[in-house]
Amino acid sequence: MAILKVSIESLKATLDVDFLPLKELADLPQNKSSQENIVCELRCKSVYLGTGCGRTKDTAQAVAGREALKLFLKKKVVVTICKRKYCGREVEDMVLLDEGSRPVNLPPALRNPQDFM
Repeated sequence: MAILKVSIESLKATLDVDFLPLKELADLPQNKSSQENIVCELRCKSVYLGTGCGRTKDTAQAVAGREALKLFLKKKVVVTICKRKYCGREVEDMVLLDEGSRPVNLPPALRNPQDFM
C-alpha cells in the first residue's frame, strides 16, 4: 500500500478511500460464513483503481491496494468508461484497466461515481 500512496503522491494527487460494511452493499454476493465484513474502494482523481474486502478497514484497504498495484505493474494501462452497479442500477464510471483486458465482473461502486466528476 505504501508504494501505491507514494506513486500517487508523486503525481500530486491523493488516494480516495471509501469503506462500507459488506452487508450494506446490495449488489455484492453475501457469504454468510465469511469473516470479511468491510469493503474498501480506492480511487485517484475520480478513477476507480480497485476494491478489497477484509475483517478490518486496514485489511480491506490492503487488499484493494494490492489489486490496484497489480494494474500499475502491467506494461500499459488505460482509463476506460465502464458500466458498474451502484444501488441496483448501472452507472458509468472511469476505470483503470490493463490495455489488453476487457471490463468483466467489476464490483459494484461504494459511492456514486458521478459524485467524483
